[in-house]
Amino acid sequence: MIISHIGLVSYVNIKNYTMNLPNKPIEYLSARPPIVSSLKEGVLRDLLNNYNCGVTYKNADDLASKLIYLSYHPELLKEMSENAYTLYKDTFVAGKVYNDIIDYLELVVKNYKKK
Repeated sequence: MIISHIGLVSYVNIKNYTMNLPNKPIEYLSARPPIVSSLKEGVLRDLLNNYNCGVTYKNADDLASKLIYLSYHPELLKEMSENAYTLYKDTFVAGKVYNDIIDYLELVVKNYKKK
């Protein structure tokens, strides 16, 4: 992955993929390639848009068009790559994830005890 220019994420647009964040995109973010995704809505699409670390495509022709565009704009690929890794470091590294889970579980227990 570290030598890849993009990380291709081709999923069917169903709730299991749009309402959650699959593991593969997080792996790609850790290795820095911008993500090119088929998910037209949901968590991954929002991350790609909000952090400018990838694009989405509608169909095979749109995928080809986006790949060609990105290949002719290395400065955009570099910017998206930097953004991808920043998103990974700020959101998905183990220490951050584990601390967030601990905070959440403590909140659940606290609210449960109130009942």
